[in-house]
Amino acid sequence: MEDAHETAREVGRALLGALGEDLVAVYLHGSAVLGGSRWERSDLDLLALSRAALSDQQFGRVVGALAPLNYPANGLEFTLMTAGEASQPELPAPGFQLHMTTGGWRSARNVVDGRLREGDRDLVLHLAVCREHGDAIVGPPARSALAELPGEANESAMREEIGWARARPAGVSRYLRSGVALLCE
Repeated sequence: MEDAHETAREVGRALLGALGEDLVAVYLHGSAVLGGSRWERSDLDLLALSRAALSDQQFGRVVGALAPLNYPANGLEFTLMTAGEASQPELPAPGFQLHMTTGGWRSARNVVDGRLREGDRDLVLHLAVCREHGDAIVGPPARSALAELPGEANESAMREEIGWARARPAGVSRYLRSGVALLCE
């Protein structure tokens, strides 16, 4: 399977199997909805929402359900937040339950338990892009579930992201510029 939307639907089915009625939504975002996604070079960006904080068993089931699936060349970038964390995020670093990446540049799976740490500043831009452009794979439209963040929070996060991109290869900077242009439409 080499289609971002079909892979996102497969992830949605896997999450329904792992969480059942506790799964509120799954949103596809990033290059798959902004444009420029290519299976041979892109990752798959997904944001999921649960009704409540994950139990240890649910956490393990989600990781186990997502790990064996087939993803684009740069893997999966997946974040699961509670519906409350997404509708009323703590700023400047929204809380989250689980962040998981697979493959990609590091060629390794990385799982972060957000229940045990402070939030992640990167989620500000993920929420902003997903609210404006996210494709609901499961659940309600993103605009009805994700907070509209204050402009100053988005601007601060964008400054941080631009600083990060300046220290990276030219391809990352070009991708960031195209994402900024689409976010500002």
